[in-house]
Amino acid sequence: MLAALRTAGKPRAPLWLAAAGTILFLPSVWGGLGMDDHLQRAALTGSSGLQPLLSSEGGMFAFAGFDGEAHTLQSVMVGFLPWWTSPSVQLNFWRPLSELTHKVDYRLFPEEPILMHLHSLLWYFLLLCAAGLLYRRIHASRAVAGLCALLFVLDDSHTFGASWIANRNSVISAVFVTLTIYFHDRSRRNECQLSAVGAWLLAVPGLLSGEAYVAVLGYLFAHAVTLDPGPVLERVRYLVPYLAVVLGWHAVYASLGYGSRGSAFYLDPGREPLLFAARLLPRLSLLLGSHFGFGMPEAAAWLNDGAGKAIAIGHLLLLSFVIWLVWPVIQRSRTAQFWALGALLATMPFCATLPMERNLLIPGLGGMGLLGRFLADYAKLGVGQRPARLVHVCVAVALIQHLVLSPLSKPAKAVALHWAFDRIDHCGEPLKTVPNLSRRFAVALNASDGCIAYTRLVAHQSGAEMPLTLRTLSNGYRSTVVERIDDRTLRVKPEGGFFAVPLARLFVDPLAPLQTGQRIQLPELSITIVDVNHHGRPAAIDVHFHHPLDDQHYLLLKSSPDGALQPIDPPQGRLVLPPTVPLSPLLASSPPQHSYRAQQ
Repeated sequence: MLAALRTAGKPRAPLWLAAAGTILFLPSVWGGLGMDDHLQRAALTGSSGLQPLLSSEGGMFAFAGFDGEAHTLQSVMVGFLPWWTSPSVQLNFWRPLSELTHKVDYRLFPEEPILMHLHSLLWYFLLLCAAGLLYRRIHASRAVAGLCALLFVLDDSHTFGASWIANRNSVISAVFVTLTIYFHDRSRRNECQLSAVGAWLLAVPGLLSGEAYVAVLGYLFAHAVTLDPGPVLERVRYLVPYLAVVLGWHAVYASLGYGSRGSAFYLDPGREPLLFAARLLPRLSLLLGSHFGFGMPEAAAWLNDGAGKAIAIGHLLLLSFVIWLVWPVIQRSRTAQFWALGALLATMPFCATLPMERNLLIPGLGGMGLLGRFLADYAKLGVGQRPARLVHVCVAVALIQHLVLSPLSKPAKAVALHWAFDRIDHCGEPLKTVPNLSRRFAVALNASDGCIAYTRLVAHQSGAEMPLTLRTLSNGYRSTVVERIDDRTLRVKPEGGFFAVPLARLFVDPLAPLQTGQRIQLPELSITIVDVNHHGRPAAIDVHFHHPLDDQHYLLLKSSPDGALQPIDPPQGRLVLPPTVPLSPLLASSPPQHSYRAQQ
């Protein structure tokens, strides 16, 4: 351990560590485009035929509702958005600086995804360099700073940001967060006014790169409480410019029509404070606990609410144990206090959405800073006030997890990410063999809304034929019972009801639930809610087709276990469809086999 500390403390260690951490993600550059990459490509290349999906003025991060309820309704009518979409849904984000980097990609090398991936890795390299400098700035010991930087560099939770082109904004935001903290600390502890101005100015590009930059306020407040040597009023005075910039940005952000509403996936703390407060503790536990043990906080989003709560409780217990274990270090070290409080406060803004690893970049600065401080104290001071055997075991587990397993899993997770993207991008490939496809209404009985949307995008960009409409009746995350009521009506009952897992609630308004008897009229069919469960979510729907089910104008589909859309004959009685394979990039354990290609 002491030898590792000395090596990590060498003068050029941050640069070499950043290079090594970036190289670990190099396998991802051959991953091509996936999921939201196709949406961004369509937005930036001006693809015609996708107007019902894309906003005319909102930019590449305006996903729904920017052009008003009429545009949202049109998207539902043609099947881009699922039938359960709330008319008031808004999922629009203002990230002009990040959008500019993608525009550069499509201006300079529009047909070269490899170069786009390398562009993202360049930002990631800058982040790792900035983190190494920040740790040296905060810690008096270069060895301790090097250990913290090493832990951050090897953290496998960076997969989304570094390996997914569409998620580049999270890395860019993290770069500006890290640099802001660096210059703010320099301005306060070195009394450098020029650094203070630089830190304040960095807030502008930081906010324009993504909403995640708001998390910097957590670190700045923690710095004022723990590390700032000045009087209290002076500490507050130096925080006011940041707060002013954030409030001004938010005013412009809202006035331009950006923000989130009508979605259980994304919450707006300002519009829905009580709902945000109710979700804060479990989401906070999932995100912070993932740094020290279980990982993959998004696993809870793939399970029903009961199992998800159990996972959140497990993370909370783990996090409580970690706090108890490192508390002596926090008590005696101001830097440990800074990292602990900063990570806690900086994680809170990310609780406005479902817990996912892609939201761990900025909280990870504090998490790895605290862990590095603890391990360094253990190497120099021993176990301290805690039971020796317990501390030894915990340190061994931490070292194996963060210094052995994490670097080994980084390239593997990057490859798995693109395997999963490939799975969902190709789920509509069997449609290529369907005769007269362009004259038929396609209705999937149990496909995810993501599968439907990305099937459209991939087909449009490849010039493949598409049906008149393509929509889904249920999301397929649980087994689905389909029963034929008469020659024009199907009853659909997913196990546990519709939206049984949190990930299925992207377009569901928790404040305006669907009611029994409510009817949704679509061009080729109508949907009636016939039962609502005790969670207030639909348990069964009747789908009434305008023509007999056996009419050749209809094409019924099922989602096979590997996620592919397969044509199916209209059921004559009761049909039970198994759940589809989870399409979560970090839960995909093997590459997609595309067994349906054998049918072509």
